[in-house]
Amino acid sequence: MTNILGYPLDRAAAILERAGYRVETVEARSRKGVEGDSKRVVRCLPLPGRSVPTVQLVFCEFKTNVDSLRAEDAADAESTH
Repeated sequence: MTNILGYPLDRAAAILERAGYRVETVEARSRKGVEGDSKRVVRCLPLPGRSVPTVQLVFCEFKTNVDSLRAEDAADAESTH
């Protein structure tokens, strides 16, 4: 199976589906509930005993837009002064 860890969720699912896998997805979230802008695969688990080869993709949302992070940091700095 292709290593898709770190890939965007949609791209990883498409790659695996083209290879003949059925894909199930599960979201893993932090306790803080930080909102992100990019869903990335953090775990890929084969699910045995299925009539069609199936994998479970576990994904998390990450903030990957650096400009939005800088804007949030600036707003936070202004609000604390």
